[in-house]
Amino acid sequence: MSKSKRDRSIPRWPLLWLAAALLFTLPPMFGSLATWVPCLFLLTLALKFWMEPKGYRLRFAALKLILAALALAAIFVSYGSLNGIESGVSLLVVLMSLKVLEAHTAREFQVMIMMGWVLCLCGFFLSQDFGIALCLLTAFALLLVALIQFHRGSSPGAFWPPLGTTCKLLAQAAPLVILLFLLFPRINTSFRFEFRAIRSASSGFSDRLSPGSIAALANSSDIAFRAEFPGSKTRPPGPMYWRGVVMWHCEGWEWRAPYTPAPVSQSSKLGGPGGRALPGQSPSGKAIRQRITIAPHGAHWMFALDRPFEIPPGA
Repeated sequence: MSKSKRDRSIPRWPLLWLAAALLFTLPPMFGSLATWVPCLFLLTLALKFWMEPKGYRLRFAALKLILAALALAAIFVSYGSLNGIESGVSLLVVLMSLKVLEAHTAREFQVMIMMGWVLCLCGFFLSQDFGIALCLLTAFALLLVALIQFHRGSSPGAFWPPLGTTCKLLAQAAPLVILLFLLFPRINTSFRFEFRAIRSASSGFSDRLSPGSIAALANSSDIAFRAEFPGSKTRPPGPMYWRGVVMWHCEGWEWRAPYTPAPVSQSSKLGGPGGRALPGQSPSGKAIRQRITIAPHGAHWMFALDRPFEIPPGA
């Protein structure tokens, strides 16, 4: 392959390695981001393999701007804001999808490799489970394989050497990683990247609970939420049990809600831990009309007395 041709097109094997790596960045997206975001990512990867042999690509600047504007609008509609970790990661994923359709040169391929590593980092913002970490480590390694394969070319028999080189590089880096893991100072048990604007400092509305966090809550006179009962002069009899997020999963140092709260449109089935559906649940007893006004807390759950079965439009 001549140098000029290599600058104009992306060889197939590096593209396959890149696609495999990007597939391993998908698991943390499902359940954390809007469903259409990872689905769009999968669709663009499939389109790339259809477009590349035919020489098709996303060429027109006006079309790129229109697609980017539509992506911003879709993200805003899905999350109600462009501010936040979920909307930010969704924006990166959508822009990566557009870049996949546009890329056709060596420089753009290397840009996709760098963006793939950024997506690996963003995956830890969405989830820090052990299985997710293995997927993201695999994605990181495959991106390295794709980069090595790209620079070595697609000569016959060049499939296995990039894998061997990648394994050697990771083996050489492993001792340093282990030393950093053992010797890097831990400031406290909750040392992490926190980007969600949750009001845990004043009202305790957080999806995580660790030792010392309760004592750290500041006394605040801010109103967390208001509860009104239309048509009733007094509050309903019985215990006032307000159901919010349930933290029942323990990781050793902290309790957390392991499941993403169900959308409001599905809340007629709410009741289990983390917003999961409980089988056989049906309304019983006297219905209680309630009006909940909650202060902004940056999370994705609402409070309701006992168990909600009807949600007003626009809630």
